[in-house]
Amino acid sequence: MKKFDSLDPQIGFVTKVDGLTCTIAAFDYMNDPTIIHNGKVIKNITVNSFLVINQGFTKIIGKVIYESIIDQQLSTDIAGKLFHDSRYQKNSIVRNINTQIVGYIENKIFVSGSNYIPMIGNLATIPDSNIINQIYINNYSSIFDEKTESISVGNTINENIRINLPINNFFASHIGIFGNTGSGKSNTLHQLYTSLFAKINFDSIANKSTFLIIDFNGEYTGAASFGLIPAQKHVYKLSTQRITDSRLPIKRDFLMDSDIISMLFRATEQTQKPFIKRVISGWNNYESIPDSLANWISSIILKVLQSEPSSILLDFLRDVLSTLIPTFSNEDDLLEKIQQEFV
Repeated sequence: MKKFDSLDPQIGFVTKVDGLTCTIAAFDYMNDPTIIHNGKVIKNITVNSFLVINQGFTKIIGKVIYESIIDQQLSTDIAGKLFHDSRYQKNSIVRNINTQIVGYIENKIFVSGSNYIPMIGNLATIPDSNIINQIYINNYSSIFDEKTESISVGNTINENIRINLPINNFFASHIGIFGNTGSGKSNTLHQLYTSLFAKINFDSIANKSTFLIIDFNGEYTGAASFGLIPAQKHVYKLSTQRITDSRLPIKRDFLMDSDIISMLFRATEQTQKPFIKRVISGWNNYESIPDSLANWISSIILKVLQSEPSSILLDFLRDVLSTLIPTFSNEDDLLEKIQQEFV
């Protein structure tokens, strides 16, 4: 275990730059798994660890992609030829750290990109907890102070540094959780909101904010999910395969919308959507008028009868209206009855 007395634990110098990657030759004492810095035990860098490449006042952030260790020990035989000496010598071991440039620190904010490229001879150091937090929480790092309410989302795997997120700024933005199947996306979401509800008084925000969880797999329907008691939440267990007592309440105004109806019925863009839009618009305009639907139907029938309709259409109307008007002798009588009943 190596003990450091300098401000930053030094790793080594840049010896090669190739595009957005560079090679760092580590110092001899960087072969230990841990080091002591300012009285704290720090894990040495490994693959996927972050490091800082100091270029003047600029801090370039790199990520270790792989390492190579070379034994440079050579010996000379009696004939004067060089050969590799397989006997172990600590001072002959060279550790090369291959690093991918991922960004830089500017005004205490981590910026992704390649605006700065390392140069030969730049010194590489191990980042402290402040820089690690700036990398992971990005621009949130600039708003932290003693009064900032935050939640902990866990520790980094390589550096074992706790990461905190500001509540107001983080949850007021769009959040994306990405990963492969089984990587823990659902658990991450559950942990985020469980930590939020545990940090603040849930009842104090229940009247101001609504949290809607759409759960297709039933992962969040447990009685203790999100750390809330059953009285603090309502679970709707919906099913398209069987009839259940659970129903999702929907306001009538929300359902009677042309866009919603078009989406539910998969209406075509050119013909069906304009028709649905006209119908919904007429419904919204005349639904409050008494007998508006009956008046509209009667006006349509009157227009049909007054425009010399075909015999087929008249027969159809007779069949339909026979249930409404039991007796009529001819078309004139039918027209008179319609006028009496509907107008």
